[in-house]
Amino acid sequence: MEFKKHTAVTIQGWWSYQLPRALAYVVSDKGFAAFECSTGGGQQCVVSGTASPGVYYIVFVDAWAAQTVRVEADGPLVLADVSPQRVACALWRAGVLRGQRITYAFDWPSRPGAAVSQDIDEGSCGPPDLQEALAFAAVAGLNATEASLLTRPLGYNVTSVERRYGSAVFYLQPDLTYVVPLVLEVQWPNACRLFLVNPSNVSVAWSV
Repeated sequence: MEFKKHTAVTIQGWWSYQLPRALAYVVSDKGFAAFECSTGGGQQCVVSGTASPGVYYIVFVDAWAAQTVRVEADGPLVLADVSPQRVACALWRAGVLRGQRITYAFDWPSRPGAAVSQDIDEGSCGPPDLQEALAFAAVAGLNATEASLLTRPLGYNVTSVERRYGSAVFYLQPDLTYVVPLVLEVQWPNACRLFLVNPSNVSVAWSV
């Protein structure tokens, strides 16, 4: 989903056993877990908070969670047209469901009716050398033509670059999308706002 402004989000769900279980995650496109809805030792999970503007992925851990978890927000939930590869890369960076697989079978506007699976592993973010090249391109403010000079020797061509929400998003051929987080904003209700700046280290693990 794409939040165009600061958005209050609440997630709640249940399952039929009194055992610890994570039912759903909200993961930022920048590669950090914004929310985790976990039952602890009970049957219900409830979590809420404020998300800064950006693209977020609401991930249900299985078919049960997809049927029982509810997501509410005080703003519109706009569907973002992103590929499973881009989602899997964000989940890998956030440490969410690593080693598992996500499947898109619906609501992917650019490829309607296509069921596509993607493993949540390091390879979903592309080769390490490519990640380093794109990190430099993001920090240096390179456009698609200039960034392609760095990526072409690695077998990739940058078709476009999108800069917003404190990130640089590179679209490449062969089919790959890579997000370089430049600024991360974290807001606590009635507390403070924290900005984390990461100009080059693409393997950073955001934590507070």
